[in-house]
Amino acid sequence: MRARTWSAAPWLSWPSRPNVACFSTLAAVHVVPALRTGRERYPDLQVSLHELEPPEALSALRARRCEVAVCYSYNLTPTPAPAPAELDVRPLTVEPVLLALPAGHACASDGDGRSVDLRSLTDAPWIVGSREDGSAALVQRACAIAGFPPEITHAVDDYQLVLRMVAHGLGVALVPQLVAHAHGPSLDVVLRPVANTELTRAIYAMTHPSLGARPPIDAVLDLLRTL
Repeated sequence: MRARTWSAAPWLSWPSRPNVACFSTLAAVHVVPALRTGRERYPDLQVSLHELEPPEALSALRARRCEVAVCYSYNLTPTPAPAPAELDVRPLTVEPVLLALPAGHACASDGDGRSVDLRSLTDAPWIVGSREDGSAALVQRACAIAGFPPEITHAVDDYQLVLRMVAHGLGVALVPQLVAHAHGPSLDVVLRPVANTELTRAIYAMTHPSLGARPPIDAVLDLLRTL
């Protein structure tokens, strides 16, 4: 693809180095390679990446500390969308959320890719994130649909640590498919879809409407659309 360049004029009145706020798993798997591609596709584009979870990324965007915020929400616990006039929301992708089990667990042993009914985990210890509105809310909602309250035992935000704890039999967890790509496969952890209930995570980019149709922001969004 032919490299794209812009004259200096469009860059004078707004940041020539867009700040992008993004959560770590997506940044590691997709955003860093996209920025590498951007160095060839857009030689004049310079991007500053900031690792922030969605609430902090949204706050940074509203405070004008970044120009693009990449966030997510779960289908069972949707995040209220910003007012249309406030922010421009660009959908990027939707990924499944999977159940992470120790390889030796009874629900992990029957067939590759077999879905698991959460009712078989009524007595299992659960590992969730520390945010009440994050994976903790997702686990509580999914288990409520299955008809039981989960036994939440651990609150851990680092997915690599979550998977290590699952591998050692300390609990089960719900993890986005992206986590498996970010941290690689493990012989000690089995990922299964959840039966009877669709679990997904939607990922989207947000910008201020006032930044629309401006070359660097359009370039960043172009790179993110390759996810």
